[in-house]
Amino acid sequence: NGLWYGFIYAVTGGNILPCMIAHTLYDCHVFMETWMSMNDQMDYTEDCCCTPLSILDQDGLEQIQKEAGPLFTDSTISYVRHFFYTFDSEHVGSLSRSDVQRAITYAFLDDPRVNGSSNNDGDDDTHTIIQPPTPQRINKLFDGMLKRRAKQQEDVGQENVEAFPENRLRLCEFLRVLFVLKGNPQAT
Repeated sequence: NGLWYGFIYAVTGGNILPCMIAHTLYDCHVFMETWMSMNDQMDYTEDCCCTPLSILDQDGLEQIQKEAGPLFTDSTISYVRHFFYTFDSEHVGSLSRSDVQRAITYAFLDDPRVNGSSNNDGDDDTHTIIQPPTPQRINKLFDGMLKRRAKQQEDVGQENVEAFPENRLRLCEFLRVLFVLKGNPQAT
């Protein structure tokens, strides 16, 4: 971009006004492209959250709800669905490895254990500061979830299982990875 502005400056005989106009137009273009992309993702997220879950995802969420207990409410499920589809950059209803990396990184941005906030009731001044999960740890869990899925498909039989996206995690699988990492982000 700088070379083009220099070229325009030289061609116009040292007049900076065309360079300023060109730069302003470029900035407007980039802003609008970003704005359109973000609105498209937000619309996709909202559309996905308004549609009913697949039978497979319903069953998986019911199982997670049983395991998690009463704190895993319908509003929590709604939040998780919004979070999941926000990171589905390809709009296919599942997350790729890079989508999962971005989502997990975002999930740990405000974790008080990562940023050094107190994790106790205020009786003393101790803080537990942890490191967010590494990309290698996330990849290991991602691969483990794919292996778990393959094992389940073998046990049930291929004809009785909904089509799974290859090398992508569905909502329930991503949620399990997120729960494992939130529970213990540094374990191997």
